[in-house]
Amino acid sequence: MSGVTKLILLFFVQALPGLSGLMAREPASGKQVAEAIEAFRRMDEWDIKTFRIPVGYSLFRTGSLDEAVPASATATARSKVALEEQVGDLPDGTIIEVEIGSGTLVARSTNEGLQRIGQFCDQLCRELPQIISFKLEVYETASFMEESQLLSLLERQDHEVYASTLRKQAASGETKLLDQVQCQGKLGNRLVLASGKEGTEPQLKLEVDTTLLPENIVTLNLHLEVGHTSAEASPGRTFRNEETVITGAVVKSGTSRVIGMWKPWGMEKDLTRVAILKVQANPVLPEKNAVLEKQLRERQGLTTAAPPPELRVPDGMELRVLHCHVNRFHLWSISRPVDGVPCDPFETAKQPELAEKSPPPIRSIQEGLKQQGIQFPEGSRVYWHWEGRMLVVVNTSDNIDQIEAFTESLCGVRPALLIHEVLAVEGNRALMQPLDARADGSTDHSWSWKQAQALLAKGELKRTGFLRAETTTGQRMSAFSGRPPNDVSEKDQGKPGGASGDVVDEGDKNDAEGTEPFGIGTLLEADSILGPDGYTIEAMLNFTQHHVSKVPSATASRPAQSILTSTTLTSGVPRLLVCRKVSNGPTPDGDMMQAVFVRVSRYHVSP
Repeated sequence: MSGVTKLILLFFVQALPGLSGLMAREPASGKQVAEAIEAFRRMDEWDIKTFRIPVGYSLFRTGSLDEAVPASATATARSKVALEEQVGDLPDGTIIEVEIGSGTLVARSTNEGLQRIGQFCDQLCRELPQIISFKLEVYETASFMEESQLLSLLERQDHEVYASTLRKQAASGETKLLDQVQCQGKLGNRLVLASGKEGTEPQLKLEVDTTLLPENIVTLNLHLEVGHTSAEASPGRTFRNEETVITGAVVKSGTSRVIGMWKPWGMEKDLTRVAILKVQANPVLPEKNAVLEKQLRERQGLTTAAPPPELRVPDGMELRVLHCHVNRFHLWSISRPVDGVPCDPFETAKQPELAEKSPPPIRSIQEGLKQQGIQFPEGSRVYWHWEGRMLVVVNTSDNIDQIEAFTESLCGVRPALLIHEVLAVEGNRALMQPLDARADGSTDHSWSWKQAQALLAKGELKRTGFLRAETTTGQRMSAFSGRPPNDVSEKDQGKPGGASGDVVDEGDKNDAEGTEPFGIGTLLEADSILGPDGYTIEAMLNFTQHHVSKVPSATASRPAQSILTSTTLTSGVPRLLVCRKVSNGPTPDGDMMQAVFVRVSRYHVSP
């Protein structure tokens, strides 16, 4: 892309009406907007692409459905006509070649025509059995997680860039790769994976239940356990540490997500462990025939790309980019009555007159918008950029306003992730009190959060706990780092001292005595719900932490510090939950304080 073209695209992103509002809602979508405009410019260019279809798909078959289809059988004569019945008229000169046995379809058409064909083929393959592949990587890094890095993870849907950085650091020895596993399972069936030495507790355990939503969105019910052996404060004694994440998540197929991040409990060094999961849903298909595209490309001479046409907007019109996450094959019927038989399964076949009155099938975005009464005067155009789920429109301002209102009414609510981050720090009173004082009388504690991060970077505060995990709104999330219950002796077992606020009354203490024993370490349990306004979050939080003592002892821990509370948070805004004096601190005068911050941020998963 030339420099002049980039300047033009930046002008459209920043200056044209409607785009500034879009950028304000989705700050990370600037690149996608530019790509959508570029695709709009090239929509009439010709190209050749390969698509996948179900093997032996009946639409392109000429024989009986009971006949076996050889892998080399092709259909060309009626393929274009059959395809146009589903995707609408294709430009003159379009060529469709289908190898039925291998499920390969090769098309020569304009980019706009290829886009419609691709949507149709993708929809067909969604009906096939799906295989879910999982790639899990667990890293241990000594690199300090700066606020800019945490924000980058919050703003991005795909964490592959961060994962690639960790892989490079692991190759150079800067970061340690603790475990890596890749496996496959069937969509809708539970996958259970455990690895470790024979006769011992598994070092890695993963349980996943998956569901595939429209637009290749995968929902996960996930239980992850990462075990390892750590040295305790007492000389010559070791114990099993375990990190557990139990949550529900929503990911886009083919993307990598940080599903868990924590500071290992019981270690003097300030380390961070990161669990990255990549999920990919693939239909069951044989290997595609890549030769078909090569042969067609050689025959048609499409070996070099032509210069993009000049982008012109007629007088009285404007260009605007709108979010549109709805695939038209989910929205509009692609079937039509045949011989008067209704296409609605709930209509009776004895009333063909009802079917004849039904509207004609909609095979393009523009046809659908026209059916809603939206005008498309001469020179106006519309293009749906499938990859970015964006609608590029050239039309009058009033007509585009109508289109925007219509598409927003259809998009509904996208799946929302709630990313929970809890940070516990300790330091002397002189450093900690300003954090508490600045937070007093306010619900936005961003200054105290950033100041704590800055003091951590300088080494003036100690990070005693850090947990990061995500879940869907309304689903409980639990994250734990420490010694599991079956590895804790009776005298080591802590009892929860949590209550709303800083004070635990005797009734709460008595109730706590009857609870089941739990591990020693850092625990976060959260029940959070995203409010109807889209940015306030109702959260019930339980945070408990046993502090590791610097003095060797039988228990190697101090009493638990905990808080159980309900609060209303603003998405992305940190909150200082509690700032208090540490009981039985390591210094003689006990002049140590602990601050616990929480930040919950919502992220809408886009197709």
